[in-house]
Amino acid sequence: MIDKEVLKNICSDSKLAEKVDLILTNGNIYKQYNMCQEMLEYINVSLICTKLKRELPDYNIINIMLEYKKFDENLYNQTMAINSTYNDIDEREVEEDDIEFLLLKIDYIYGYMKEKYEI
Repeated sequence: MIDKEVLKNICSDSKLAEKVDLILTNGNIYKQYNMCQEMLEYINVSLICTKLKRELPDYNIINIMLEYKKFDENLYNQTMAINSTYNDIDEREVEEDDIEFLLLKIDYIYGYMKEKYEI
């Protein structure tokens, strides 16, 4: 499993660092996957709804992706890559590589949001 030290952006926030600890220590890969999805939703909603004051009909990945398409190509592309992974996982079992990929993507996205949007 990925080393927490690699996830510097999300671990710089105490709330997200706690979530990372829970993900890395949970032995159930499906629970880890769900916790990654929840963490990603949390940071996306924090940016879109709280920081930028935009409305979403609900917080599913497609609506988030479509909102990013309106104002940030990088976040749109990152979210599209994550959605593609979600679709792949729907067709097979969750693997440890999937969890690592999601954590790395979330870390990158959060770092980008901190730098560009000062969240």
